[in-house]
Amino acid sequence: METELVKDIKRTVINVLLNIYECIQNTIGFCEFKINKLKVNHKFKNSNIVYINYFDSHVWGKWIFINPNTDDSSIIRHEYGHRIQSYILGPFYLFFVYIPSYMHYKWFVKQNKSWDEYYNFITEKWANILTKKQK
Repeated sequence: METELVKDIKRTVINVLLNIYECIQNTIGFCEFKINKLKVNHKFKNSNIVYINYFDSHVWGKWIFINPNTDDSSIIRHEYGHRIQSYILGPFYLFFVYIPSYMHYKWFVKQNKSWDEYYNFITEKWANILTKKQK
């Protein structure tokens, strides 16, 4: 039977390893947070929700940046799905999710299509699937 001390040590080691695994994204998110002199508006699960007005919603590790014009629970949950992708992929998140998602977004805005079509893109669909699995 594990003691509380052993459980705390395991939890700490896991958190340290996950922070190393997501170091790139968390560092970029923290820098964006500090450079733009932002504040954490609230927490959602293990993430910092930060309101921004200079860009659309996006995720850097545990930093979820939300445009207040689109702030609703479904957007936060969707962006949290990208946070889970970052958690799963670590440094590969940049290449397999962030860059393709950003390029898709830029293309999508120019095409002026319905938002339902936007969420059919693989990175967006996966983010929504991951949040549906969350309790």
